[in-house]
Amino acid sequence: MKTANIVMCSIVLVVCSWLFLQTFEFAQGASGAMSPAYFPRMILIVILVTTALELVASVRLRVVDSFLFDWTKGVKLILFIAVMTLFISLLGVIPFMINASLALFSLGLVLRLPLVPSLVTAISLSVTTYYIFTAGFNIIL
Repeated sequence: MKTANIVMCSIVLVVCSWLFLQTFEFAQGASGAMSPAYFPRMILIVILVTTALELVASVRLRVVDSFLFDWTKGVKLILFIAVMTLFISLLGVIPFMINASLALFSLGLVLRLPLVPSLVTAISLSVTTYYIFTAGFNIIL
């Protein structure tokens, strides 16, 4: 997985760098106001930093194994993608807090986390995210 990590991290770094440069094409906000590019830039910076750290950790890894995917974990990957696809497709259909709570709880089950902490985490993250966006950013979810 060392080679796969290095390749994937390099691709993510290039794409995020390009997207970060594209945020400078956004319209500027009024004098002293935040521009629409503020939130995407912050997210891209976080992705760039974490990917750079992962790249350094992958390069320093001493074990060299094959580039091939570990098929024993393939079922978890398929379930993860299915839950995320279902979450995205249900965004406008059911309320956000219910949708997000069910998706996060399902991901906890896919990753075989304990039930009670998974449920508490799912509900608290959903409620927190909802109120940050609705009250803080004035974005209707």
